[in-house]
Amino acid sequence: NMFAIYLFLPLPLIIAFAVLSRNKPMLTGCIALFFVFMGLWGELFIPKPRYARAYPAEDGYLSVMTYNLLGWQFNTDVQIETIRKENADVVLLQELNTKMADEIHDELAEIYPYQILNPQVDVSGMGVISRYPLDSTGLSLEGEDWVGLPQIVTLEWQGKPVTLVNIHLAPNLGVMPEVVERMSRIQQAQAQVITDFAREKKAVIVGGDTNVAPLSNAYKIFTTDLSDSWREAGFGLGHSFPGSSIPGSSRPKILGIPVPKWLVRIDYIFHSNDWRAVSARMAQFDGVSDHRGIVVMLEWGE
Repeated sequence: NMFAIYLFLPLPLIIAFAVLSRNKPMLTGCIALFFVFMGLWGELFIPKPRYARAYPAEDGYLSVMTYNLLGWQFNTDVQIETIRKENADVVLLQELNTKMADEIHDELAEIYPYQILNPQVDVSGMGVISRYPLDSTGLSLEGEDWVGLPQIVTLEWQGKPVTLVNIHLAPNLGVMPEVVERMSRIQQAQAQVITDFAREKKAVIVGGDTNVAPLSNAYKIFTTDLSDSWREAGFGLGHSFPGSSIPGSSRPKILGIPVPKWLVRIDYIFHSNDWRAVSARMAQFDGVSDHRGIVVMLEWGE
């Protein structure tokens, strides 16, 4: 189901053929398939009432970015510049390596004086940087096979304690049915742990690389108690992966040729009912990571 949307690619050509050939049964089937497509993805192409408005960083609004950095690459300059340009209040980082963590500490400390960084030499590093005070909770989530152990931190914002959960779920490791099924079960279990934790908290924001698409069972678990900011306030499919094909990237290749960019949406910012998403957009592509960041503006809605 990760690539289900591409099953509809031939639909415009089939509709054109049905109209030109005056094939009523075929046209009827095409109309039915069109409504299936609209039921699954049509909402994403309807401009949201607040989508086009600019929301400055002021009372009642908090901007949050999730950003997978690709832990195997060390071109830190462009990623530091990307974080600067996107200018979010809080940035959730996945695949944070030690070189990038050092650069963030040296280059961004003035903008983001509050940093909780857990870099690693592989892709399991995690980090949170913020304009507002952060405090590590010391809490952890159960489960195995996380790419990066979830970070649970408290943000002091506008006199309110906000719980931030930075996540990086288990990846999809193959195409064989038994492997897909096993990884799907792991991802569902991880999503359930995160959702169970978030259910007991107020003012929760969960963001990161989930490695799951919107039609997956894991996504359904997430959105049982949490809202998908992109679905709520974004426009378009919001596909964030795959990007760069440099060494270390997870962008697949077929006969040595990288597949097209931006095939799926696996990076999300979810939020509890205390918030409303008023805008959601793609971050600029840094040219080195195999992901694009997601930036959302959240409004306190209690």
